[in-house]
Amino acid sequence: MLAERAGFPIKLMARILGAGMPGLYSWLSSGCLRDGWSAEREAVHRVWLESDRRFGVRFMECFLPAEFSRPSLCRVRRLVRELGIRGCTPNAKKRAAIPGSKARLRLDLVRRDSTSPVPTYKPVGDITNLRTGEGWLHLATAIGLNTRMAGWSPSSA
Repeated sequence: MLAERAGFPIKLMARILGAGMPGLYSWLSSGCLRDGWSAEREAVHRVWLESDRRFGVRFMECFLPAEFSRPSLCRVRRLVRELGIRGCTPNAKKRAAIPGSKARLRLDLVRRDSTSPVPTYKPVGDITNLRTGEGWLHLATAIGLNTRMAGWSPSSA
């Protein structure tokens, strides 16, 4: 900014950079930027690296050294945003069902029409496999499109 000061007005440069005028004038008068958060920023980055780049903002707040007297969650969030780092959520994009390579395309026999002349005329169903602590559980469901009555049956075989 000091190099461009002769060619552009200070207010224009402050608006483009998103800086406040009082802070900008104190920075220009001192000749350098005073950063009071540099030690906290380094500690946040160190905690993130020591966690194998997994910790999010809440864990970083808990694991910061005691010398920082527990900075607020908002401040830690701001420091993380400035550093451009993110926590890792395990299994965040795990798909529930993956179709097999030889799976056939299933026809839509109902054709997305849920109206029926009498109840129980158009029942639809599905089978879901659930992993439990004792093994696999197979759950079959049936729903009447008109009445929304549901029936289900679990099986472990």
